[in-house]
Amino acid sequence: MRPRRPSPGRGAGTVQGGFTLMEAVLVTGVLGAMAALALPALSGYQTSDMREKSRKEMLRVAEALEKYFEDVGAFPPTLLGLKVEPAGVTGWKGPYIPIEFTNATASLDSFSHDHFRQSYIYSVVSTTHALLRSRGENRTDDAGTGDDLQMEVDATPILRSWTAAELRDLNLIVDRYNQANLPFLPLTEGFADCAFLELQNAGYFPANQAAIDKYEMDAWGQKYKTQGSPVFEIWSEGPP
Repeated sequence: MRPRRPSPGRGAGTVQGGFTLMEAVLVTGVLGAMAALALPALSGYQTSDMREKSRKEMLRVAEALEKYFEDVGAFPPTLLGLKVEPAGVTGWKGPYIPIEFTNATASLDSFSHDHFRQSYIYSVVSTTHALLRSRGENRTDDAGTGDDLQMEVDATPILRSWTAAELRDLNLIVDRYNQANLPFLPLTEGFADCAFLELQNAGYFPANQAAIDKYEMDAWGQKYKTQGSPVFEIWSEGPP
């Protein structure tokens, strides 16, 4: 019997390694398609992460603005006022921003910039409201629409707290006066400044105009009013 020859192009007992040109093209195409699918998903994840980090940072800046308002009685003209005392203000006890912001070595990493490395847009809308806005991923100011992130800082709860605390003090004084002077000397009804003058003359307020001025108006600058006949309570109408 004649011995069989090995097949052409093959070594006896071996398997040829590597890819053919067609296989290489096919693998490259598959990898390219996978990359095309993965890149948008990765980009979307990064954008979502940066938005969430910016939102959390804005919350911390908003808290700092509220603390500033509690001490000064107004919002700072710029965000720098959270770090450096503005000229002409009283009661400033800052800095009000977290230490990692004050130690930021790069200005684009500071509290005044979002995680898209764009400066926040900050404005004082009224005596009780301020707005903080990030331009979002398109890095364009869309006036609070589109992909902008916007946060309103409302000082109304702070003013309510101040007014409530003052009213507690005032009505304790009214109670003391009534216990000692009713029914013969009731307080004047109407706006409370007349009643305050009577309380001062009766020795329940310090004998100076500053005492009446301090208690004459609520935190919104409106005169307190009296309740009842005879007067048994001082009250505020709240926000105008």
